[in-house]
Amino acid sequence: MREDESDWLVAGNGIHRGQPGGEWTLLGAYRYTVNQMVRQGDMLVAGCGNGLWEVPADRTEPWVQQHDETLTEVMAVAETPVGIAAGSPYGVAISRVDHLGSPRWRSLTEHLRVNARFTNAILVDPTDASRWVVGTEGGVIVGEANGTQLTESSLNDSAVRSVIHTGSQYVAGSDRHGVHLSEDGLAWQPVDGVSGPVFCVASSGDRLIAGTDRGLVVIQGGHVTHTGPAVLVRCLGVDPDDPDTWLAGADPGGIWVTSDAGVSWQNYPTPQRVRHILAPERD
Repeated sequence: MREDESDWLVAGNGIHRGQPGGEWTLLGAYRYTVNQMVRQGDMLVAGCGNGLWEVPADRTEPWVQQHDETLTEVMAVAETPVGIAAGSPYGVAISRVDHLGSPRWRSLTEHLRVNARFTNAILVDPTDASRWVVGTEGGVIVGEANGTQLTESSLNDSAVRSVIHTGSQYVAGSDRHGVHLSEDGLAWQPVDGVSGPVFCVASSGDRLIAGTDRGLVVIQGGHVTHTGPAVLVRCLGVDPDDPDTWLAGADPGGIWVTSDAGVSWQNYPTPQRVRHILAPERD
């Protein structure tokens, strides 16, 4: 069962598909805790609380294990020039296929301090795919040469759970310091008016959106406004065809949808826990 090209995918306890304003349907029978997904051709790769799984194009087919005994919990996934990079509490890892045809995972970050190994987000730099900007429990690290040359950034005293690139800037959401901006991923400056933990960030036209433990914050033209329900917003999605349509995933609290840039919201309580939102791919 392939999802329609216009379907959104939301992950939490399993993966659901649907449309803003419609019903959400579980894909297949799996209800693993899914932390993040990435498309790889017709397939999905899902980073879960119990490892890394390949989800076939026909979503009713069995998921295929891609982890080994060293990759037990995956918080972040990214497609890179050297294959899938998996972020876990033990660091960023890449795999090679052994003589039996099974993936074997190798950590790139085992020499870093403990908090800098605990990986929450991996951004492949859109200007250079061999350069990765990684959000960790110890801040942001930058990996050049496909993660083999690692440098800690100036944002190094707080957990960072989300990193994006928009326009010419990198944007990071941190636990202690709100939203940070950077021109190169190494030197960071905080955004005035945003404090407390930020779990996710997204861009919508000339706006930045941040998910907090009490709803959303919108940053536009130097102004900061609050919107949405007073829930912990774990993840965000912006419609690629309509910058005023946003999906916010609450954990717990289900899916919240706005089609007017945060003026009004509609709640869809199933699935109850949402950890990642993947917008449809559009040409």
